[in-house]
Amino acid sequence: MPSHLLIVDDDAELVNLYQEVLQNEGHRVDFATTGKEAMHQIQQTDFDVVIMDLVLPDADGMSLTANIKAIAARTEVVIVTGNGSVEKAVEGVRQGAFDFLEKPLRAQALVTAVERAIERRRLAISSALFQTSQAIFASQDPEALPQMIVEVAMKVIGADDASLMLPDDHKRLCVAYSHALSARIQKETRTAMGDRVAGRVAADGQPALLSESLEDDPRFADQERSGRVRSSIVYPMRVGERVVGVLNLNRLSTKQPFRRADLETAGILASQATLALENARLVRELRSRIRALEETQSRLVHTERLAAIGQLAAGVAHEVNNPTSYLIASLDHLAESMSSLKENGAIFDEPMVRDRLEGWHRGESPLSCLEEMVQCVHDARDGAIRIRDIARDLRLLSRNDEPDRTRVDLNSVVRGASRVAQLSMGKSVELRQSYGKDVWIHGIERRLSQVFVNLMVNAAQAVLECEPDQRWVELRTYRVGDRVYGEVADGGPGIAPELMRRIFEPFFTTKDGESGTGLGLAISREIAEEHQGELRVESRLGQGTTFTVELPFSAESLA
Repeated sequence: MPSHLLIVDDDAELVNLYQEVLQNEGHRVDFATTGKEAMHQIQQTDFDVVIMDLVLPDADGMSLTANIKAIAARTEVVIVTGNGSVEKAVEGVRQGAFDFLEKPLRAQALVTAVERAIERRRLAISSALFQTSQAIFASQDPEALPQMIVEVAMKVIGADDASLMLPDDHKRLCVAYSHALSARIQKETRTAMGDRVAGRVAADGQPALLSESLEDDPRFADQERSGRVRSSIVYPMRVGERVVGVLNLNRLSTKQPFRRADLETAGILASQATLALENARLVRELRSRIRALEETQSRLVHTERLAAIGQLAAGVAHEVNNPTSYLIASLDHLAESMSSLKENGAIFDEPMVRDRLEGWHRGESPLSCLEEMVQCVHDARDGAIRIRDIARDLRLLSRNDEPDRTRVDLNSVVRGASRVAQLSMGKSVELRQSYGKDVWIHGIERRLSQVFVNLMVNAAQAVLECEPDQRWVELRTYRVGDRVYGEVADGGPGIAPELMRRIFEPFFTTKDGESGTGLGLAISREIAEEHQGELRVESRLGQGTTFTVELPFSAESLA
């Protein structure tokens, strides 16, 4: 764009000369002959450069320079004088002048000085835009981003007021932040797409540069302008066809209207703001998706536990039926024996009691009968304990709460998990167990139990198709220094090398759809990592597989 220059000099011939030279360079040039006239024009127009004589009829060039910089900080001032000195040059720079030229002035020197002044102004704007970009993108709080955008936009553009409007769920523009509007008005303001100035700019995607009246833009011929606004820029913020927002910039007390160069600067600002708002939106969406994934993962973990319990259901029915059967049988036999004892109770007082007792209860001795009754009581108690342990271990595995971490004996965890896992292993799989000492850890017993149930069930399923001498699963716990280890080994076929790198992937499984979800190992490794440990695997084809859970030792547990 052509730069807008102001020449301030009372020498008409020089003014004409300067004006001709600078217009030939493509600049738009105005002039003033007095300081008062110059200040009036500067208040009304945003000039890039002022070329000013040091001595004017009604003003001193030094003080006039300071006044210009006070109301138009980005306007560069070039002082021209016929009585130059080093002291005057230094004073001019101190007052804010960009350059100091001496008369008689060559045309090329004037052109060069003006070009350098224009470049400095542009660099200042570019620097401000760069700092603005850094400030916007450095904001860590998405909620504070609208205020940040408004404040830096006002600073860069030189606006008295600004606001940022964002679309709501109904695609109406709402005030996200305003420098001047009250909180109540901000909350109540709603603008439909295509309505009023902001809505129309948002709808057609074309920015607006407006003066005190709206007549310059036919889009707003039917709109009324607020008497307070002297000039404004309304800039749409879009990504493709989607409206991200609208940036409104106003000059209320500043008489200088916005010009086309300010509109271009606002466009750069709006692009930066759009990118920042999109980044914030993506961050919010990402966080929302992470929360959803965490909730889904939690549900999947629970589903995996329920799936494991479902797979064990048939075994549970069988295992509970066995102890229940001999519990009932033992109690029946005890009741029968006690009934016989009751019927013959009076005999104990008769003289011939020994003879009668010798033939009582199928010809057995009284002592043998009593011992059998005691054994029935013990068998019944063992069956009840077995049922209790199975119910407790299943209840522990199926709980979905998140208890606090406690001091846990890994042996207790593995034993409980083995009782549950055995329900699906059947009698054809040999379970070998070796427990170490002082294997205390700090964690959640239910979560750790799930790990070992998963590993044991997988191991049992792996050996079912093997030869009888390979159908074994071995549990081992031990401690080395400050680390505690739990191992589940099997004599199965092993894992193919090409599958080893994938076995911990969620949903990866070599089982059919009814036998596995592909989550067991992924969840088990995550649980180990949650306990500051790890889950490793070693396997060789034809030689079996060993899964090792390594956890930190808790010395406090020995107290």
